[in-house]
Amino acid sequence: MTTNLNRNITMKSLFISQLEALGATLEATKPTSFDMGTYYKASESYSCGYAACVCGEQAMSGRLESFPLAKARAGIIQDTTFVSHTAGHIDEDLRAACHIATGDNNLAESVTAVSSACRRGAAAGKLTYEQMQHPHLNSNSSPEHAVSYINMLIRVLTEAAI
Repeated sequence: MTTNLNRNITMKSLFISQLEALGATLEATKPTSFDMGTYYKASESYSCGYAACVCGEQAMSGRLESFPLAKARAGIIQDTTFVSHTAGHIDEDLRAACHIATGDNNLAESVTAVSSACRRGAAAGKLTYEQMQHPHLNSNSSPEHAVSYINMLIRVLTEAAI
């Protein structure tokens, strides 16, 4: 029993560190083209040449220290699909840490899901009514909304006795 408790605490710390990394990357990169519907999409129609979601921005940054699966697989594919594959692995890492720490992957999905309806559905039952009103859960998200939501989740997880 103690081993499982220690594992859950360790995974909660990892999940929080992953959320912190995602938030820090979005704050540092200040993406001008943000699309929760795709890990990564190159296009000249975007001012910076691509659009990406939370995980895609993390993959583009190359900051993989908090994402063991993504880090282990990085460098295997070195073309335009690399970012999409790495973003997928970041998403898997986030969901796995969340699942072990909290019993399901809903809070991770509430950060990374494509639609606001899916993000909101994943957060339902996990957050208070007031927290459920967050724009990241109720509209097409922006980098600022995503960072604000991630910071709120970190506070929730830090204060929770999970």
